[in-house]
Amino acid sequence: MSTLIIALFVMHVVLQTADAIITIRALKNPKARELNPFAMWLIKQFGVEKAMFGMKVTAVVVILHFLPVTPWHALATLNALYVWIIWRNLKVMKEMK
Repeated sequence: MSTLIIALFVMHVVLQTADAIITIRALKNPKARELNPFAMWLIKQFGVEKAMFGMKVTAVVVILHFLPVTPWHALATLNALYVWIIWRNLKVMKEMK
């Protein structure tokens, strides 16, 4: 496995963690809402922290399983998507203050 793939995977774990932390913080604001219907269902069933932890661990484990056959550009694109999601969530949080 290449160093690039490993670095992109580590970056993905960091981004997943950041997304979970930001989402948990954002959802403490009564004006905030989760847009992902599946995530919202999990949050209603298990609470924000447990739902976020479960979803993020599941995502990381699935990616880790397929890491040996994942092209670097697919992982880089996924990371770019998460950077955008995090940026958007931070922007929305700032506007809600």
